[in-house]
Amino acid sequence: MKRIWLSCFVLVSVVAYGGATWEKQQAVAEKAAAEYQAKYPDVSSDKIVFKTVSLPDGRMLELDFRIERPKEGGPFPVVFYVHGGGWVSGSKSVFTHQSFVLAEHGMAGVRLEYRWKSQGAKVTEALSDVMDAIDYVRQHAAELNLDFSRVGLAGSSAGGHLSALAAQMTPECICYDGYNGLFDAFNRDRSRFGGGNYTGTTEKEKKAASALYNIKTPPPDTFLYHGTADTTIDIRQSYRFAEALRKKGGAAEVLVYEGAGHAFCNKEPYLTATTEALLAHTANVFGLTDKKPVLSDDVLTLNNDPDNR
Repeated sequence: MKRIWLSCFVLVSVVAYGGATWEKQQAVAEKAAAEYQAKYPDVSSDKIVFKTVSLPDGRMLELDFRIERPKEGGPFPVVFYVHGGGWVSGSKSVFTHQSFVLAEHGMAGVRLEYRWKSQGAKVTEALSDVMDAIDYVRQHAAELNLDFSRVGLAGSSAGGHLSALAAQMTPECICYDGYNGLFDAFNRDRSRFGGGNYTGTTEKEKKAASALYNIKTPPPDTFLYHGTADTTIDIRQSYRFAEALRKKGGAAEVLVYEGAGHAFCNKEPYLTATTEALLAHTANVFGLTDKKPVLSDDVLTLNNDPDNR
């Protein structure tokens, strides 16, 4: 049964992210960038190669990111976006909408690529790709017109797992937004996703690959978005991660979407709603506005016990 479900999950990931091959998904990402560029004339979008890696078959792979920035002003705070796709698929196209919307409101966005499992990557390699993209931008912040003292990270699903870890490993990160992410690879609650040896084989390795056990001080101000009908990654992951962040002295809110399943934030009406929440959160944390995000009672719950929600 586990093998059957995994095959189905991979198939769904392939369909959702625009094709099975790396090349097809890069083409999807470039098409999305061009379409949004036409809709947002005051935002620039540039592709930058930040790393070249050797794959197990001997081929060389260029890893790039797209950076969206307002054409006027700066230096800008920056949000790094890490896509999902089950660690087996996906591309930087996933957060195109969010990156352009935030750029229109004065924040830069970096949508980055990382190696898939089929390219020989496990968590160590994928996370190193994410961190290398962050470090590239850190080293080139002045020429990219960025204020690297104001950094945020965001990610969804498998990208939620990687981005949450990267947020704790990035000293400048003061803001984190995680969408239906796997935050504890050791205790996955009732999640169907995240098993196997991708995150290691021992308790020590799996905890080292889990943001919940590696929270920095002070933690980044955090919003976690999760649907109550998500059976791929249990909503308890978000409840427990938020509680762990609070115990470390951080601010953390869980935005709960009743009846929503996995990857809900990629489609309407959730795409607009969650992007507005992301915009309100980051703008406030980065000091672009002193207005606190207003979260309606039917979206936000502070109850950390999923059995009583």
